[in-house]
Amino acid sequence: LMKDFSHGMKNKMQMLVNILAQPNVLLLDEPLTSLDVVVSEEMKQLLRSLKAGRVTILSTHILDLALDLCDEIVLLGHGELERVDRADLDSADLSSLGPNMSVALVTTFYGCMMAHVIFNPIVANLTARDEEEILCRQIIVEGIMAIQSGENPKFLRERLMTFVNQNRRDAVGGGTEGGSGGGRKGRSRKK
Repeated sequence: LMKDFSHGMKNKMQMLVNILAQPNVLLLDEPLTSLDVVVSEEMKQLLRSLKAGRVTILSTHILDLALDLCDEIVLLGHGELERVDRADLDSADLSSLGPNMSVALVTTFYGCMMAHVIFNPIVANLTARDEEEILCRQIIVEGIMAIQSGENPKFLRERLMTFVNQNRRDAVGGGTEGGSGGGRKGRSRKK
């Protein structure tokens, strides 16, 4: 249903579904990503109005958003959570904030690169191999059932060849016809 929606529209739908479910604990990861300015402000107002009576955990790299929506702020750095006092955020000493945010940004970049450069090609290869294995198993099952029912070998071969794409059919057909494929090749060269 939502496969043709934009990323922003999918985010809006996900937020609305979460809000309609009215959970006691709401976990949000970058909830305002891909939303335009107007919708982003409306979502912030909606989240503020829903704060009473529930726990909302918000993950974001945008400090202004965290300051605007959160009662308590913690930073994740070097595998540990560090509570940040709001008074410290107003002071000029934000020396730990910059490195932590840069680590988060670099980690996100590496994650995206690994997904697109390494994992997507692996998934494509595994999918192709899976489809090929399924096709082989279908051919085997069809062949065994046809042999068991006593089907003519010539008809069985033709029926099983329908599973194979045209290029492979030509390659297999030319090599197994008892030399007739070689004769065809020889005639085509004389032309």
